[in-house]
Amino acid sequence: MDLHQKEIQGFFNIPVDNLRASPFLLQYIQEEDDIIDDVDSFVAAAETLKERGAYKIFVMATHGILSSDAPRLIEESAIDEVVVTNTIPHELQKLQCSKIKTVDISMILSEAIRRIHNGESMSYLFRNIGGR
Repeated sequence: MDLHQKEIQGFFNIPVDNLRASPFLLQYIQEEDDIIDDVDSFVAAAETLKERGAYKIFVMATHGILSSDAPRLIEESAIDEVVVTNTIPHELQKLQCSKIKTVDISMILSEAIRRIHNGESMSYLFRNIGGR
């Protein structure tokens, strides 16, 4: 499960496959919460993580609302990066906080719109569009 180096597979005299936990972790995150608005809980959690020895702290969400004092609180916190998609414009917040980063998802959104408009199957998006 989640081998740190793929070369580890060569040290076994039986078949070994590297299974990934990431799909299950991502599903859990998506089902729990995918919006960042008020960041107080993230800032508090980051402080605790830093006190306990965390080297880097990343916060990720699909929708970065980041209202009111969120950019300032993030900038002053132990959080290293907040990564959000561009489903919501947040250019002003990025000007206020250098730790906010954006992942562009326009490709998948435009492809979904095109497929719906042309009456094509959406299943392609689930099989063939990935982050890498």
